[in-house]
Amino acid sequence: MYAPEADPDWQIPTPRSLGWRGLTDDELKAQALAAYYMEARQTWAFAPEKLRLLLAGLLELLPWLHQWHAAVDPAYGASPAEAIDALLDAECHELGLTRVDLETKRMSESAPTPRERKPRAAKKPKAGEETPAI
Repeated sequence: MYAPEADPDWQIPTPRSLGWRGLTDDELKAQALAAYYMEARQTWAFAPEKLRLLLAGLLELLPWLHQWHAAVDPAYGASPAEAIDALLDAECHELGLTRVDLETKRMSESAPTPRERKPRAAKKPKAGEETPAI
């Protein structure tokens, strides 16, 4: 198993580098997202709305962690699933949220909605072109 914290070249993911294209191990995804969440909360002082979205990402990984990573990992002395579960409980309590809040409120109610597409105006024929008969 790859442990990012043991790699001297590993860095806390920044908003530009956080991603897991091709990464299929849900435990590593959860570790990366949890590390990013803690950095965002403690160092960058993200707004609660942004923190909530990161917690929602961890909640989406939780069923997979319980399915594939429920056993105690000797390197950490705990189950990855239980550790993320405890982190979610503690952080939701800190932010005054429930797991239902994380599941249902994906975007802020104040977020702008996409503008509706305006219908295109009919093309005017260019000079010298005939208009098609309908």
